[in-house]
Amino acid sequence: TSFEILRQISERLPVQTIPDWMDSDVQPIAIVDTLEALVGALTADVGTRSFDIGGPVALPYAELLELYAEIAGLVRPQVSVPLLPTALVGTLAGALTDVPNHVVEALVESLHHDMVVGESDFVEALLPPGHALLGLEESIRRSLAAQASEDPWAADPMGPLPNDPSWASGGEGRPLLARA
Repeated sequence: TSFEILRQISERLPVQTIPDWMDSDVQPIAIVDTLEALVGALTADVGTRSFDIGGPVALPYAELLELYAEIAGLVRPQVSVPLLPTALVGTLAGALTDVPNHVVEALVESLHHDMVVGESDFVEALLPPGHALLGLEESIRRSLAAQASEDPWAADPMGPLPNDPSWASGGEGRPLLARA
């Protein structure tokens, strides 16, 4: 969902307006790595605890926007705007995207805080031995790829899938059917 907000705002606004309070760091993780960690959590012998998960790179949110625009082939100059209220930014971002407004507003509010892992021990505890986290640039490229197959079982899970909601470049929100 965060990626879809970033994508839609970047594609729809000719200038990236960055509120002066949006200087937090983020550590995006590829969905394939998230899924591996979730599967690993089912069998990990770690007792009851929580893990922070994040990709291999932490960077300021403005740099993430800039990197996305570059990879997507968009020219989007950035302008820092002082004194923009968070609620206004959330409302405007919600109006500019197809993502449900309450989700956009909550995610915009989170940009006041760094969203990075405290410890990266999830890599050893949850991921298969030798698993390398997908790099940020490759994650963005794969997420931008066109849907290669109508068969969700054959499609790259990083790109749009036929059963994704329409606001996420998917189909009509069709349920994923079991493989025959």
